Amino acid sequence: MMNWDRSWSAGNWVVMGLMMLVLWSVIAVAVVAVVRSLRSRSQTPTEDDARQILDRRLARGDISEAEYAKSRELLHTP
Repeated sequence: MMNWDRSWSAGNWVVMGLMMLVLWSVIAVAVVAVVRSLRSRSQTPTEDDARQILDRRLARGDISEAEYAKSRELLHTP
């Protein structure tokens, strides 16, 4: 009378352990993906950042005043 009490054999316990490992791995990957997604959204440049970069480029002499004015206008255009 094998398996008359419907108990789990040693092989079934190994499979259950591996499935738990897979489950926790999927949960960990999901958490990391959500955290990275939230972090990347908070680091997107804003209009103020773009204006500050433009101001620094003008101060360094990388662009002329005409280019600065044109770029500044483009930033404020919706």
